[in-house]
Amino acid sequence: GEEKLELADEVVLVVVFKCIWMLGVRILFDELRFRLFVIIWLLNIWINKE
Repeated sequence: GEEKLELADEVVLVVVFKCIWMLGVRILFDELRFRLFVIIWLLNIWINKE
């Protein structure tokens, strides 16, 4: 019973870690996408001015 409990704890830790990692990646990706959008938008304005 003890070994199964340890294994279950490891699985829970892995799942929690993956969830946190995925959330972090998604937040980072959203931020990068937002910055990219702003850069493209500013470039578009600059190109239209020329």
